[in-house]
Amino acid sequence: AAKIIRIIDNNSNLTSSRPIINIGKIAGGENLNIVPNYCEIRVNYRYQNLSPSAWLKLLKKLIISDKDINAKVNLTVDQDLLPFKSSLSANKIKRLTQILRAKTTTAPFYSEAPFLESKNIATSVFGLGNIARAHSQDEFVTKAELDRGIQAFSRLYKSTQKVEEY
Repeated sequence: AAKIIRIIDNNSNLTSSRPIINIGKIAGGENLNIVPNYCEIRVNYRYQNLSPSAWLKLLKKLIISDKDINAKVNLTVDQDLLPFKSSLSANKIKRLTQILRAKTTTAPFYSEAPFLESKNIATSVFGLGNIARAHSQDEFVTKAELDRGIQAFSRLYKSTQKVEEY
């Protein structure tokens, strides 16, 4: 397991984009007093221009070519979501960006938004901070960015409230 984790870690830049790879779960064996006969490693791979299936093919080649790994390795993809494209109309997107005072852009990251869109839930993605720092080892949000985010969400909330006339 450690050798496979090292391969994943050492080859996280298999594409020209900046993928985010997180080894989120390592588990194995049946009980504490028995030598495990298997190990499960769950990896979250967020991509820009390479699907998880394509990344997995590259990873399989690396593992198979490593002479130090003599275990049976089974690699699978749980979800292979397509890049996100909002179903919201151009007018709604324009209105959202006016309320939030945000710019529309493409972003080099994965989001759960395609899953929501696949369920016919109109979706838009908005976040605080600098996208270049998002989902990285050095991720942080400055106080000024947080303050702007609070103001943006406050404007969005107020825009959804109905004004009652007396």
